Amino acid sequence: MNWPYVTIGILLFIVAIYFIDGGWAQNLGGVYKNYRDSKLPLSVFIRLLLKRHE
Repeated sequence: MNWPYVTIGILLFIVAIYFIDGGWAQNLGGVYKNYRDSKLPLSVFIRLLLKRHE
C-alpha cells in the first residue's frame, strides 16, 4: 500500500468536506453517510464532490 497517496487522499477528502459543506462537524456525518450509501470508491466520490462544488 502506498502510504503517501493514502495520506494525501485522506487530507484532500477532509479539506473537500470543509469547503463544500462550510464547516467541520455540522455536515461530516451526512457526507460520510452519502459516501457509504453511494458504494463508490473514495477517489471517485471525492472527484464528484469537487466537481459539484465548482
